[in-house]
Amino acid sequence: MRRDIEIRKKITFFFIIGICLMGFAVVTPDPGHHRGLGIVQGARETIYAHPLDWEAAWCSIKIILFSLGLGLLIESLGTFFMRREYTLLGFFVHLMHILPALGLLAGGFYFIKSLI
Repeated sequence: MRRDIEIRKKITFFFIIGICLMGFAVVTPDPGHHRGLGIVQGARETIYAHPLDWEAAWCSIKIILFSLGLGLLIESLGTFFMRREYTLLGFFVHLMHILPALGLLAGGFYFIKSLI
């Protein structure tokens, strides 16, 4: 019984933190010369000849935060389904962790690209 309560608290905690991270990434304003573009497009527009592009770095950080939030939401939803004994559905939801992993890789790449 105690383990069930701990798992339920972790599911709720991951869900709330995931929503907060995704909300922060979406609600915070876009940087100066990338205004009106998506965060991915803002991060992609940096070039290697222009080091320390802080606007593109901010877009990259937003991609990383959004991916972390998505990963936490997927984790909480997959664990919820596993707890409800929908193991196949929970397994497929946990397989969706590849999406935030790709987002973290892309955000990290664009972050390094914007600083070099």
